[in-house]
Amino acid sequence: MANQELIDALRAAEAVQFGEFELSHGGTSEYYVDKYLFETDPDCLEVVAGAFADRLETDDKLGGVALGGVPLAAATSVAAGVPYVIARKQRKEYGTGNLIEGRRVEGEEVVIVEDIVTTGTSLVEAVEALR
Repeated sequence: MANQELIDALRAAEAVQFGEFELSHGGTSEYYVDKYLFETDPDCLEVVAGAFADRLETDDKLGGVALGGVPLAAATSVAAGVPYVIARKQRKEYGTGNLIEGRRVEGEEVVIVEDIVTTGTSLVEAVEALR
C-alpha cells in the first residue's frame, strides 16, 4: 500500500488536525490525530488496517490495547487474516477477570496495536500483562 493512500484516507476522514493541542501527559503538539474519526470511518479504517497488515509477518498475532486499540486490532486482524487478543487496562470484577481476553498460547509473540501513542505507558502495561 502506498503511503499516499493512507495520507489521503486520513485527510478524507479529517482525522489529522493542525494547531496547538494539549496532550494527555500535559505536553503540547502542533498536530492532533483524532482516533475516533479514523476508527469510526469504515473507509479510512480499512486503509489504516491494510497498511498495518502489510507490515506484519505472516504468523504474527495481534494484541489490541483496550479501549482505543481494539477497533484497529480487529480491523487489522481481518485484513491480515491473523488472530488477536485484547489487553485490558485492569481486571474486571466479574466474569473471567482476565487481563488478556482471547485465545493465547504460552510463548507466542504478539504485535501490540495501539491507536495513539504519546508516552507509551499503555503499551508497556500491555506487554507486561502478556508476559
